[in-house]
Amino acid sequence: MRGEVYWNLHRNIWSVRRAGGKVCMHVTHCTIYEPDFVVQKAGHKRVLLERKKNVHAFVRGAYYASYTAEDPGGSMCGSYLRYARRNPATCVQVTYNPYRGAFFTEKLTGMKVTEAQWAVMSVVPALGQPKPEVWACFDGEKRKEALTQHLKDLNLLYNIQPMTEIGLADQSTIWKQIVATVLVLPMIGEGTIY
Repeated sequence: MRGEVYWNLHRNIWSVRRAGGKVCMHVTHCTIYEPDFVVQKAGHKRVLLERKKNVHAFVRGAYYASYTAEDPGGSMCGSYLRYARRNPATCVQVTYNPYRGAFFTEKLTGMKVTEAQWAVMSVVPALGQPKPEVWACFDGEKRKEALTQHLKDLNLLYNIQPMTEIGLADQSTIWKQIVATVLVLPMIGEGTIY
């Protein structure tokens, strides 16, 4: 089944709906094959204008497996999640903040994410209320190319503007992204990390 998965702010759980249709289930974990990370422009604009969140960002793809309290047969999701957390060379944590940009980004490098080979979504217990966790996994060579290009873009951005024109916060962000990218690049191609 192709579907869309988004974080339900009212229930603190993932909502799954058929593409463009109604919600068919709520899950704590799910796996999506060939996901597209979608942010609808009109919804994003409305969030910025009203300062009130709405459903405009989701992951769309071939819905594969899920886990809920009612359906404990979702052990496959747990396997995918463990794999994603243990393989930083090809799997990255993804985040979305409508106030920082109109796209999903890698949590570590800040690189834009639009698609992947597969994605895992889960709910992480946290103080106060549960938090969403999203991991995207990529083909090793494509990931290496994307990171190399990202590094070139960051370096170009940093070298174009004189230091005085870039604020301290921006300088810090750029350097964090460069360091994170440089640290991940050598890991690609070394095989699975356990």
